[in-house]
Amino acid sequence: MGERYCRFVEAVAGVVVGFVLKALFDILTESQRRKREDRLRFIEQKMSSYADFASIAVRSRSLAAQAHDVIQELTELGETTAALVVRYEREDIESHEELDSLRTQFATLGSILGRIEGRQEAQEGELHRSLGVTLVLAPDNVREAAQALAMTLAGPDAKGDFDTAYSRFREAAAKDLGR
Repeated sequence: MGERYCRFVEAVAGVVVGFVLKALFDILTESQRRKREDRLRFIEQKMSSYADFASIAVRSRSLAAQAHDVIQELTELGETTAALVVRYEREDIESHEELDSLRTQFATLGSILGRIEGRQEAQEGELHRSLGVTLVLAPDNVREAAQALAMTLAGPDAKGDFDTAYSRFREAAAKDLGR
């Protein structure tokens, strides 16, 4: 009976040890699964942040180019108007149809420029928000590239070439994401 009792105790102990080992293995596996999921979520968040920032930067650059074009047109229109006014004064012309047409063009371009500037202000807020998120999530090389890209969009004081800064940001972001 003593030998059977020992075997019984060994069997029960084996079952208990098996359950304990399985429970520990399950806990370890669950912990690793959660860590993997957290890491994937973090990478997805970074990827989304980088894409958002790059997209906003491109839209900001496009708006700046549109504003520049409209300002250029306004400048040329102003020069044309000045020359026309001088000609009218010299030749003592009574009809001002051309001048009225130029005033209408000025008003139209001024309105377009106002809308562009309004969109630029909204875009600037989005750019700063997105840059802030990117700076929090990104490593140093991506942060530096993002800041350099943002500096190319800093209005009339913009420094640097947008295309170069944009490429540098994309390369740094891709490297960080392992692509």
